[in-house]
Amino acid sequence: MTSYVEAVLLDFDGTLADTAPDFVAALNHLLDDVGGERVDFADFRRLAGEGAKRLLLRAMAERGKSLDDEAIMPLVERLVSYYY
Repeated sequence: MTSYVEAVLLDFDGTLADTAPDFVAALNHLLDDVGGERVDFADFRRLAGEGAKRLLLRAMAERGKSLDDEAIMPLVERLVSYYY
């Protein structure tokens, strides 16, 4: 009997690779685009968790901007695009 693996999934949340510097750069790129104050690494560590949408909502809230789902989702897509 031959067995094979169809897929291998990795969650790059810092366990296998420290991707935080890349995500901070992507977030700051987006914040530059929308006129928001950039975050430093310590802020990112505090804001991160629960996905890109939650990260962006937290970052924007700290900058006095409240966004609904209709407004936030295009920004989340841009953030993920910059990250890739």
